[in-house]
Amino acid sequence: MYVTINTHCLNPTCLIFLFQLIVKMLGSPVNPADINTIQGTYPIKPKTFPAVGGMEGVGVVLNVGKGSNPTDLTEGAWVIPKKPGSGTWRSHVIGNNEDYIPIPKMEMVSAATLTVNPCTAYRLLKDFGGLEPGNTVIQNGGNSAVGQGVIQLCREFGFKSISIVRNRENISELKKELEALGDSNTIVITDEELRSRTKEFKTELALNCVGGKVATDMLRTLEPGCVMVTYGGMARQPVIVPTSHLIFNGIAVQGYWMTRWNDVNPLKTRLEMLHFLAQLCIDGKYKPPNHKVLHISQYKDALNSVMDGYTNTKYIFTFD
Repeated sequence: MYVTINTHCLNPTCLIFLFQLIVKMLGSPVNPADINTIQGTYPIKPKTFPAVGGMEGVGVVLNVGKGSNPTDLTEGAWVIPKKPGSGTWRSHVIGNNEDYIPIPKMEMVSAATLTVNPCTAYRLLKDFGGLEPGNTVIQNGGNSAVGQGVIQLCREFGFKSISIVRNRENISELKKELEALGDSNTIVITDEELRSRTKEFKTELALNCVGGKVATDMLRTLEPGCVMVTYGGMARQPVIVPTSHLIFNGIAVQGYWMTRWNDVNPLKTRLEMLHFLAQLCIDGKYKPPNHKVLHISQYKDALNSVMDGYTNTKYIFTFD
């Protein structure tokens, strides 16, 4: 059973399907996966065209259908989409109650970027390597959104971290910035420095989002029987694994995709993870990456920057 909606009206007085709600989007980031979706190279494809971009974001509930359970979602609640591909680059969304997850209110950018990068960092550290406090994690892409999350979560979990970044003009500033996200067990080095110091490091988990030679260099630091996880390929170069490391060191190489994890794991487990990360954000223990908030009308600036690759800025669309 349903009632009609005035398609020219998107305010709290609108009438909607009994089990739907109206969400006003507060902010939505531009992720590399959004660019890949537009290019047609991402595994998740729009079901219909024209389609709206945007994998994640945060919104506020404006109106709830009368058939909804009052204990589910209420007017004024902040929500995030349950699944990717919901089209968050728009001012308002009409959706089903079951398609959204309520979250506590926090700084808008933290909420808008909660579901992809922080969750990826969390799962990489929780699901691979059987890490214990005092173990060492090495990662490339240390200044990426996931990389910054790994540094902060290693601090919270008691892990040591080694983060690799590309050399650049402001490398000293970048190192200090990333080291400040961690603690005394946080090391930030360039890929050239890693290459000359490989034998100094003994690690239990390697996280790769770049590929190419730096991934191989990281793998050489792994202790026997440990794992390297690839979750991205920013360099668009293959991951080369020395045969000797596979045979004599028993190194394992695995892949990870956050969307697949969400699909095959219980919602309860996901909610527990989101609650943990949200509380860190509220407590100021998990900071969002460097970002720039732009009105959606400036979308070309954001998309061009992300397409250039290796940007150190996360772009967040707003819609007012």
